[in-house]
Amino acid sequence: MYTKKDLRNYLQEISSEAQFVMFNYVSSEKFYIELKCKVERDQTVEFYDTCTREWIKKLSKFTATTWIVRNSFPKLKRLVFRKIYTCHRSSFNKKKKPDFESRNQECKARVDFRVKMINRNTIKNDKMLKEGLNMSILIDFNHTHKVRAPESYNLLRYSSEIDED
Repeated sequence: MYTKKDLRNYLQEISSEAQFVMFNYVSSEKFYIELKCKVERDQTVEFYDTCTREWIKKLSKFTATTWIVRNSFPKLKRLVFRKIYTCHRSSFNKKKKPDFESRNQECKARVDFRVKMINRNTIKNDKMLKEGLNMSILIDFNHTHKVRAPESYNLLRYSSEIDED
């Protein structure tokens, strides 16, 4: 369990110069946050992909959740980079199983990363871009299942980091 203050402090810690656009916190299992932060400009897609993977790993560890890539957008005109992660208990890439241990809980929780282009036209319309806050992170943490229940831990994805701890 973590409080609103713990979550806010943690997100500021893992995000460079984070500013919160929206922070709706109901509980540790239900919140909606939009924050903007700074990432290096004029980098490759692989660089931004690595940044988002590291960020989502840290969020996963803090919230005891697992996230999978839902969409990535290779050719964008108005954005430099965009990637959407969804809860591993969503219906994405799952078969319908009648049994209780199914990972498919049709969960709608998601995390959306966007890196905006910075040029004179985009700076005119977005005051946070003037400050260099070019990454927007939207966290819709509204799970349709229990996150910290004992049966939820059984369905978390395995990672090699667990062996190290």
